[in-house]
Amino acid sequence: MLVNLYLENYILFDKQSLSFNNGFIAVTGDTGAGKSLIIDALGYLCGNRLSGSLQKDMSKPTFIEGVFQFDNANTLATLNEYGIDDDETYIVSRTIDPLGKSISRINGRSITLAQLKRLFENEVDIHTQRDNQYLLNKTYHLQLVDAFAQNDGLLNNVKETYKTYTKLLSNKEELLNTSFNEEELDFIKFQLSEIEKLKMDEKEYLNLLEMQKDFSNYELIFSSLSTSYQQLNASKGIIEGLFNVKETMKQLHDIKPFDEVNERLNSLYLELSDVKYEIGHELDGLDYDEFEVNQVEQRLFEINQCLRRYGGSFESFNLKKEEYESKIEQADNKEYLLSKLDKEIEDTLSVYMSLAQSLSDHRKQSVTKLEAEIMDHLKDLQLENTQFSVNFIQKDPSSNGIDDIEFMVAMNKGFDLAPLIKVASGGELSRLMLGLKTVFSKLFGVSTIVFDEIDTGVSGSVASNIGAKMYELSKFTQVFTITHLGQVAAYSDEHYYVEKDNTKDVGFTNIKKLDEHLNKEKIALMATGMISESSLNTADEIIHLAKKHRDSIG
Repeated sequence: MLVNLYLENYILFDKQSLSFNNGFIAVTGDTGAGKSLIIDALGYLCGNRLSGSLQKDMSKPTFIEGVFQFDNANTLATLNEYGIDDDETYIVSRTIDPLGKSISRINGRSITLAQLKRLFENEVDIHTQRDNQYLLNKTYHLQLVDAFAQNDGLLNNVKETYKTYTKLLSNKEELLNTSFNEEELDFIKFQLSEIEKLKMDEKEYLNLLEMQKDFSNYELIFSSLSTSYQQLNASKGIIEGLFNVKETMKQLHDIKPFDEVNERLNSLYLELSDVKYEIGHELDGLDYDEFEVNQVEQRLFEINQCLRRYGGSFESFNLKKEEYESKIEQADNKEYLLSKLDKEIEDTLSVYMSLAQSLSDHRKQSVTKLEAEIMDHLKDLQLENTQFSVNFIQKDPSSNGIDDIEFMVAMNKGFDLAPLIKVASGGELSRLMLGLKTVFSKLFGVSTIVFDEIDTGVSGSVASNIGAKMYELSKFTQVFTITHLGQVAAYSDEHYYVEKDNTKDVGFTNIKKLDEHLNKEKIALMATGMISESSLNTADEIIHLAKKHRDSIG
């Protein structure tokens, strides 16, 4: 969700900082005051390209900054991919210089527009009457149905089986196109024979390296152990001297302050004697066999030489060995392998078709519920004559099954269903999209939805129903709306008013959050065009009815 938006030197704004909560936020204001500029600014933070000059003062850069909270798993994964640490909030900024060049950052780290777009595709959904929404894009319809039907498990099984199926087809194609001449085959067999003679093993190799390391350290180990043992064991050495001190101090055993000293001397003597024994034991066990050393060095030389020839690592060596074995088997048993692959392909396709049919059946069962749920929302928006249907067409096997899906709509009685993308734009389409988003936005985990004047051309009870539907949507996502209707604003949790100040030589815009009194005044002004006792009473009635309806929604 959007927590804060800061604008500086942005078209009509000098400096403006806006803080938002979750819920339903209405933005109203004077015509031409710049209400939609706020939505444009949010779009720029989401990676939209610049449209014209944005500087209010052409000598200074424009700065737009948003503070966001993200909890969508895909968004958080994308942030981690970009190397941005998890945090409670994320500061996204965009600086645009007077020449139109811009720099975008997240938590101070530079980021490209493409990365911004990818980041926000699951977070912010901006809807206007003039844009091409994801709901209009047929490519997403299958994904939306699967999200509604909670098909993750079925879909993953289909994807994995299809992956196996296409891999087998690729293997068959490769085998069909593979041929060897006798010289090439003999050379491969010769190389494989050399590899097998070496009987190379990574565990053995690591053990040999450890032995080589021990041999190379032999002189250092022997010298250190020998010198230390001599120091400890020599006549008048450390241990003998400590023994003499210990025995001398025993004479003071009846004198209380020296009891602890005697105990510590005795412990030191026993510990040092034990150390001497351990060093002596290790010294006796040291063995340096020159013949064994030469064997280790020779074996390492052979293995390293072979590794260098086949890629420098055991992984590349094993892959090359498997490749040679496979080629020899293909050459010697091509017909048998083709027959075996055909059987595997047939069996895998059979499993795939069974899984894909189960997925298709579950989609169709879920679509009945989806269509009914969407129709309920459309009736709430007084689109009771609208028909909505999900069209299924069977297609060839693919990673997402055997269904091709498209949303179909007829906006009036007597009209044939047509693809959603072909429905004329305007107020009815905007209400239709609002109804659809009430269903789908929750499934996709979108954290902020913005509606920019989608209520243009409606009034009365339709306006109230739009406000109610936006409020209902805001129960699980943050909703912004730019509106000129008091009936819509009355349903909001927060009401911001945009006003233009022309008292100075250069006009500027200011936004303020309305308290209860100003909220009523602005709703009265939107409803009647004036502020009077009668219009304020009308506003009271609008607010009262909206509150009553909100309470019934819960």
